[in-house]
Amino acid sequence: MMNNAKPARQRIRRHDSSKVMGHGSYVVIAAITMGDAQRLKEQTEPPELMEGESEEDYKERLAEHEKRVEKLNNIALADVTREWNWVDDEGNPLPQPYQNPDVFDLLSGEEIEFITDRMNGNVKPKKN
Repeated sequence: MMNNAKPARQRIRRHDSSKVMGHGSYVVIAAITMGDAQRLKEQTEPPELMEGESEEDYKERLAEHEKRVEKLNNIALADVTREWNWVDDEGNPLPQPYQNPDVFDLLSGEEIEFITDRMNGNVKPKKN
């Protein structure tokens, strides 16, 4: 008997987020591709001290780099976080995350870690 099932990529998954957002919460995340991960790594590597550069100038350049890294990380999160039903401290719905990097400034470190673990494929969603 011939199986007519076709492969289907499983990169975008819905995750129960009750651990960080309470009962009934979820987030839909696309696992980051290896190519995107490599490009992000290259863009976020800290600059090296240039020959003849003063320590003060280097620290200033490093601080500017860290601001760019934060923005790039938020853009990466906004590219892979497709949907959620998350709320703020008062219970108001947060803006949808997809293509909205500014919303990640509203999240706690634990919430960001929850998303990045799943975006990197470190945690598998529970099967229903």
